[in-house]
Amino acid sequence: MVERRWSAAQIEATLRELKGVCGARVVADEKGVIQEIHLLVESDRNPKQVVRDVESALMAHFGISIDHRKVSVAQKGGSRWQSASRLRWLDLQITQEGTRATVSVFVERGGQVYRGAATGVRASTQLPRLVVIATLRAVELAHGLNERFGLEDVSTSTVLAGYPVAVVLV
Repeated sequence: MVERRWSAAQIEATLRELKGVCGARVVADEKGVIQEIHLLVESDRNPKQVVRDVESALMAHFGISIDHRKVSVAQKGGSRWQSASRLRWLDLQITQEGTRATVSVFVERGGQVYRGAATGVRASTQLPRLVVIATLRAVELAHGLNERFGLEDVSTSTVLAGYPVAVVLV
């Protein structure tokens, strides 16, 4: 038998990163051999494709080959249930006056719109920070919180798959 090199928690974390996967549970024996994998996925994902994604991810990331029959997939309900509970990005507005800029971010949930705003120096290096702060304020409003989140850092120099990505530390 192969010696256990990865914990079930590490494998579960990797599986939760796959497209459409909301939850993952791995059952392994005392030697670390995977006996079962249980997944909760969004309803728009084909279960057979999810199983293929799991097989590929386990092989690519951990070097583990798994029999597809050990993977069980449960799908969540329709998108109407999901969209009501999640915040949805609506709009971003930037107004500039002199050396100042104000960023407003609008998010929505269940028909209720929340606006977060941040004002600061009008500089290309500061606009990403203002966008993040305004977004955090909108999220706080939607959850009934008052300035609970603080921005530590933001980097806009990262590119993934050819697309610019903002990395934010809150």
